[in-house]
Amino acid sequence: MRRFGLIVCVLALTSCTETTAPVDDLSAIQVRVRAAPEDILVQELTTITVTLTNTKPWRVQISECPIYFSVKDPAGTVVGGSDVVGCFGFTREQLVYAPLEFGGLETKTFVFDWFVPQSVPAGEYNLFGWANTPDHASPAVPITVSAAN
Repeated sequence: MRRFGLIVCVLALTSCTETTAPVDDLSAIQVRVRAAPEDILVQELTTITVTLTNTKPWRVQISECPIYFSVKDPAGTVVGGSDVVGCFGFTREQLVYAPLEFGGLETKTFVFDWFVPQSVPAGEYNLFGWANTPDHASPAVPITVSAAN
């Protein structure tokens, strides 16, 4: 009987371990974005923070161009952001490229600098963070670009 109890205990412990390979599951990733400041001057630098959260209790990875931000005018035209330079995004710390792995319920934060070019007219814009594809984006965050004095 003691041997049977030991076997049950070992089986219970091994069933609680995490699998070695993360699951490809973009739908598990929640995307949030913010700008600091939200009121930006043309030809000034603003900090864009994109936060990705694995909403599942298991390991997840996302592949390909995993993280970007974009700034769109009211017509939906991209006027700035990291997605205008192709499949690579640069944060302050690193080049961001796939795969990006998350532990269960893990959150990762990426910080980008955006210099607002003179070609961006003053006005209201929407900021989006996205992971892997523009279709998997954060809700729009309104930002204002003002003319430099």
